[in-house]
Amino acid sequence: MKSLAHNLLLLICCSILMSALVTAISLYGSHRSAQSTESGLLAKDLMSDIKPAPVYLIELRLVLSRVVEGTLSVDQADAEIKRLSAQWHQRVDYWKATLPPELQQNLLGEQYNAGMAMIKDANDLVELIRSGAPTPLFEKLKAADKDFFAHQKGIESFVKASADYADNAVEKAQHSSANSTQWQLIGSGAAVLLLLVVGWWVHRTIFRSLGGEPSEVAEIANAVACGDLTREVKVRDGDRTSVMAAMETMCQQLTMVIHLVHESSNQISTRSSEIASGNIDLASRTEEQASALEQTASSMEEMTATVKQNAENAQSASQLANTASRSAEQGGAVVAQVVETMDGISSSANKITDIIGVIDSIAFQTNILALNAAVEAARAGDQGRGFAVVAGEVRSLAQRSASAAKEIKELIEDSVHQVASGSKLVNEAGKTINTVVQDVKRVAALMVEITHASDEQSSGIEQVSTAISQMDVTTQQNAAMVNQASEAAESLLAQTYELNTAVSQFKLASL
Repeated sequence: MKSLAHNLLLLICCSILMSALVTAISLYGSHRSAQSTESGLLAKDLMSDIKPAPVYLIELRLVLSRVVEGTLSVDQADAEIKRLSAQWHQRVDYWKATLPPELQQNLLGEQYNAGMAMIKDANDLVELIRSGAPTPLFEKLKAADKDFFAHQKGIESFVKASADYADNAVEKAQHSSANSTQWQLIGSGAAVLLLLVVGWWVHRTIFRSLGGEPSEVAEIANAVACGDLTREVKVRDGDRTSVMAAMETMCQQLTMVIHLVHESSNQISTRSSEIASGNIDLASRTEEQASALEQTASSMEEMTATVKQNAENAQSASQLANTASRSAEQGGAVVAQVVETMDGISSSANKITDIIGVIDSIAFQTNILALNAAVEAARAGDQGRGFAVVAGEVRSLAQRSASAAKEIKELIEDSVHQVASGSKLVNEAGKTINTVVQDVKRVAALMVEITHASDEQSSGIEQVSTAISQMDVTTQQNAAMVNQASEAAESLLAQTYELNTAVSQFKLASL
């Protein structure tokens, strides 16, 4: 169709183009003829305008005669000469503007030069009269007459050239008219011939595009529309692109498609029956699965409650373990304080032992001094007897002090040994308590892990319960979809029957 539209458009464009060409040839010939005619008329008008002697130069000759005779003053003659000279130049400018180039050279030749010479003679004559020179005025007047007659001769030559130009222009106009008519006939004939060729080519292209007569194409299309695919389509040998070839291919493809549709509809009918039967079994199994999922969901709820209770118990045990850990840590702190106190007592006992050693040393030195004093008192005799008594008492006190210091030292050493033994026992108790604290902490950590595990287990069971609930919902939805599928299968069976009924309306040729 696109090629057909292009061909018709080409035919229309060719028609328009040839009409435009013939019109252009006609207009061009008319224009050339009009130009030639206009040139001839212009030349004839110029001949009628210039053939009589220009009034400006005739009046100029009369002015010269009057000024020579004395009937016209010099100033008046000068003014008239200027006026007439200006009018003559104005007319010459008009001729220059209107004449064709072929006549301008003749116009500006002899007659123009003679006219300019006559105007110059008139000006010279007026100047001679004004100056009062003795030169004969009639000689100047004769010179002006000579230039006037030369101007007349130049006009006659120009008129002859204009007449020849006008005749040539008329002849050209007639020749252009004849040529225009001839070209119009040639263009019209070529246009008719081209239109015939293009029309034949378009007709041939359309016939090839259709592959036959339009009535045959319409009959086949109507037969296909009525469902008759047994109609034989006549196609030329080697024709693969025409409408008839496409119609033949269409009928063959439609026949194959309808056969396939008929076979497919039968298979669909069989499969639909099988699907309907399978959907019934699937619906029964889906209901059983839904019941089992409900029981599983109930069991998962009970398990969730048990796991939650275990998690709560583990959390309580974890709290008790944390409390015991804190109590053990406090006991360990108290034992550490006792150890520090025992260390302080041991340090104090050591200091007391040192002090008693000092006292023992002082008693020993006192005993030595008392002994020396007794010896000196014995040497002194009676005079030192009292001093000897005092020295004996001092010595006795020193001995008793040394004896008491020795006993105290022994007691303190025994106490130091007992304190050291107690410190050792307290240190061992502190280590034991620290061990208990570490064990309690580990127990508390294990209880925390058990609590976390119980929480995760509870969360996992809840997720499983949720998934089972979702599966239950999905199963119920599947059951509903199974029902819908059953209904769809029944509807598909009905549609398959309708499709078979529709396909049976086509008359098919054997494949």
